[in-house]
Amino acid sequence: MTTEDVCSFLERRCHFSKRTRIPGYEFDEHQDAFHTWRRWLREGKLSAPFSVTHVDGHADLGSAFRPTSRYVETELLAFPIADRSAPRFGPDGLDSGSYLLGAIANRWISRVVYVYPTKRRLNTSKCAEVGVDWPMRDEYRPPAPDLVAWVFQNNDPRSGNIQLQGEPIVPFELTEEAEFDFSGFTHMVVARSPRYTPLPADDLLPTIREYFYWT
Repeated sequence: MTTEDVCSFLERRCHFSKRTRIPGYEFDEHQDAFHTWRRWLREGKLSAPFSVTHVDGHADLGSAFRPTSRYVETELLAFPIADRSAPRFGPDGLDSGSYLLGAIANRWISRVVYVYPTKRRLNTSKCAEVGVDWPMRDEYRPPAPDLVAWVFQNNDPRSGNIQLQGEPIVPFELTEEAEFDFSGFTHMVVARSPRYTPLPADDLLPTIREYFYWT
């Protein structure tokens, strides 16, 4: 991906403009989106529930193969809603692959749009270096384990609705990057994600920063 690709997606698909930047924040790890949203909510810079457009190669809604999903299902949801905003983070709590699930458990989110790459071009050596286990094929579709059944209404990722046990329904939309088109964004968060992205991706961050101001 080039800086031209980034500008094209942000301007043509998201309708951002460098002349009218929106509030935003950049951090290293995906899970810091949870902390940023919480801070903005406490400071009155964001109101819940809000819609999230998640542009990523992974859904960040937990995994059937890791204990973070079980933490949400068996522990976090057992707390009263007022006590869920300070969840445990770590190997047995929320992490960068489940923070979005934690935000939904807090009832911060009204809708999720998961925008995934239409095509992924990674070489095997770089994947080995950063520990990525994505399928090595040109045409990419989110693998089944990326959408954990229990997170969805009637345990069906095709239902179009996220519904944690005892919680309100959160509409869920899955769309390819090439088909995405939406305007009206109010905030932006960006994760550098050094463990999961190749180093050249860092060169794209200055371009992304031109579309938001830090808050």
